[in-house]
Amino acid sequence: MTQMIVLSTVALLHFVSWHLISPFIALVAKGQGASPETVGLIMAAYAVLPMIAAIPTGFICDRVGTRKIFIVSSIGIVLSAVALLLSRAVLYLALVLSALGLFHVLQSVATQVAIADTGDEISVYKNYVIYGFCCCVGQLVGPPVGGLVAKNFGYDVLFMTSAALTVFMIPLAFCVCETKPQIVVLERRTSIRESVQSLLQKPSFMISLLVIFSVILLYSMRTTFYSLYFDEINLDTPLIGMLLTVQGAAEAAIRPFVIRWRNRYGTAPVLFLAIGACAISSLITPLFRSLGVLAIVLGLGGAGYGIAQPISMALASQAADHEERGLAMGVRMFANRLSGAAGPLLLGKIGNIFGIKATFTAVAIAITACLLMVFILARADNHLWLSGPKQARSKGSADTL
Repeated sequence: MTQMIVLSTVALLHFVSWHLISPFIALVAKGQGASPETVGLIMAAYAVLPMIAAIPTGFICDRVGTRKIFIVSSIGIVLSAVALLLSRAVLYLALVLSALGLFHVLQSVATQVAIADTGDEISVYKNYVIYGFCCCVGQLVGPPVGGLVAKNFGYDVLFMTSAALTVFMIPLAFCVCETKPQIVVLERRTSIRESVQSLLQKPSFMISLLVIFSVILLYSMRTTFYSLYFDEINLDTPLIGMLLTVQGAAEAAIRPFVIRWRNRYGTAPVLFLAIGACAISSLITPLFRSLGVLAIVLGLGGAGYGIAQPISMALASQAADHEERGLAMGVRMFANRLSGAAGPLLLGKIGNIFGIKATFTAVAIAITACLLMVFILARADNHLWLSGPKQARSKGSADTL
């Protein structure tokens, strides 16, 4: 099997198994008396350890390669998924989700570093879109199937199904090709701190961090406050799963257009469109109770996320030198998990004080603030405003200097 087939298949299994259960963890916790703030704490646990481990993981990828990390993370995901079968008490959920989140981030960083090494700029963009599409399919299949399984067979069978899917990741992990830099390059490296500081001075890399931070705020709502809000307006479990599937469907449907639009209009304008769609979707979600209208609103947010995610990955990988792509993807994943941890924690407090609807307004404000910062940074990098042909001419001119 080729590298991209293996990576894409593992990503598909990873996201299907996770999204089978993720929308319903909040409901499981709520059924045990957890408040919105406690639900936020539980889901934040999924992001805290990954946030701490993200940068070291990228650094390790640059030094020992991606294959070992891929194998360890796949085994860890299986063990964590099996652990969820043993108990779903609130504290236990938080502990197991923190471990699962850690192994998820190890696998994600290793995958993204491997993809960054698959060819030239155009190939890398295309492969990130393919990877993102597989993630979307997981999000598309997981929630509705999970809702039907939970309603008809109960949560025990649901968590068992999720664990069973993860088992197939282990043999595939051993098929991953190694990706690591040459030893000569490693000896010339500066410290992690200096390398990170150098990355943060690049506008395109900072834009990548702001983009993923903003869209993950909306994404994290899928596993927390969307489910709670839909439960509050008396939607049953299968309908909640179907609505969340609309987001995944929109993400998958928009992916084939990402490269085309970026080549035609430039990176910055397409990112503004994506982030703006996420902000609007979050802002207007609590205004509606109709299933059809909510489906459209969630689809808008899903489309925004579907555009922003692969562009963010490509910007981060291309901002770094070849021997530091792992570190770059680790820093990006840190921003991802920081958003995934801080979002539920802060939004849980907002939900406790002002109600669930207020969390959607808070997310819209935060995403809009990120959009303004992205606009300011993008003005310093003309390359982000160029369409595909102009980018090629610009690169060709630079190569002759």
